[in-house]
Amino acid sequence: MPSTAEPVVLEVGRYTGPRLRVGSVTCLVLGAVAVVGGVAAAGGAVLVLSLLVGVLLLLAGLLLTVAANAARDARFVVDEQGVTWDAGAATWHAGWEELSGVGLSVLRSRRRARTADGPGGERVIRVLMAFHDPEPDAGSAPLRRLRTTDEPAPWTHRMPFASRGDWAARLDEGLARLGGERYAGMGERDVLRGRGS
Repeated sequence: MPSTAEPVVLEVGRYTGPRLRVGSVTCLVLGAVAVVGGVAAAGGAVLVLSLLVGVLLLLAGLLLTVAANAARDARFVVDEQGVTWDAGAATWHAGWEELSGVGLSVLRSRRRARTADGPGGERVIRVLMAFHDPEPDAGSAPLRRLRTTDEPAPWTHRMPFASRGDWAARLDEGLARLGGERYAGMGERDVLRGRGS
């Protein structure tokens, strides 16, 4: 059993970074093939379409490269001070004194996937937060992006990330231990694939 003060640290970047890099390389290769194929085409609509698809795939590949580099060292921390998303320029922190409540929602995809994390298919974890202040994110762009409109009251913000192994259980234990009476527990629900983020 961990001590009361021991933090829960999820190395999210080590899990998502490699997947983003695979997507990046795939888009860059397919984009290059489309551009080369378009240039080799005799002309007309095939040339224009191939170049357009190629440029879009190259752009997607570059954006995924930037996202993979940004996510490389990302981690989620629950400790005595509160909850923190540590990800470079997108870092934010919510202290326990700022939160009226915190909870967990585990969303399971109804469609089974090869990367399934146990029964029910792929899973996404949402750390749900309710703040005392109605505008806690006024000066924090990273926190402002976490506003939620699809969770019931009192939740105002959510931090979603893909589930891996025992992450949900570790967060459940850590939030109960460190968040005390603020912690509302963990709920699980099935969602249609693509809607749970």
